[in-house]
Amino acid sequence: MNIAVTRKLKICYSHYQKSRRRHPVINLKGHYLEKFGFTVGDYVDLTVSQDKIVIQRRTQN
Repeated sequence: MNIAVTRKLKICYSHYQKSRRRHPVINLKGHYLEKFGFTVGDYVDLTVSQDKIVIQRRTQN
């Protein structure tokens, strides 16, 4: 059964400490990550294209 969760996230700014330059950041956190198979210590693959970000848990490192 494929169940999906949609979260509305906001892209924020963070700063590099030494240079004080800003860069965009997205924070992902919540128990739903574990519910869908993402656990602490897992590695993920991130694929970014125009208007789309896909995150998949790696099955092998």
